[in-house]
Amino acid sequence: MCLSLGPGRNAQVSFIGPEEKDPAQNGAGGVPIGSEEHLVRIYDATRTGNRLLVCCYSGTRDALRMAYVLHRTINNAWVALPLLWYNALDRRSDRPLRSSMAEAQAGICWHGDRGIPVQWWRWTLD
Repeated sequence: MCLSLGPGRNAQVSFIGPEEKDPAQNGAGGVPIGSEEHLVRIYDATRTGNRLLVCCYSGTRDALRMAYVLHRTINNAWVALPLLWYNALDRRSDRPLRSSMAEAQAGICWHGDRGIPVQWWRWTLD
């Protein structure tokens, strides 16, 4: 059994740079994770009963830095990395496609080096 965290928009985009959070995005769906302490408290809560695995989506920016945070705080059971999403292509970020893909590929390597499974998506137009 796994508790899968889908962070809210502010956590996806600005977890690493909280000063950049957009107040208009507060409550815009997902888990409102605001700090590493929140992640630790969530993980601690899963240490009773069935002792759930915990996993979290990687976020849309600073994915490698976020990977380290998730590994350290919730022992991320696996990670979901968007290979082609959350960039200028789908207009959910201003990140250029090439740099977002390079970061996702680096994230795949980072997780693989640590034996952490990677779930990735392929975005198509058909």
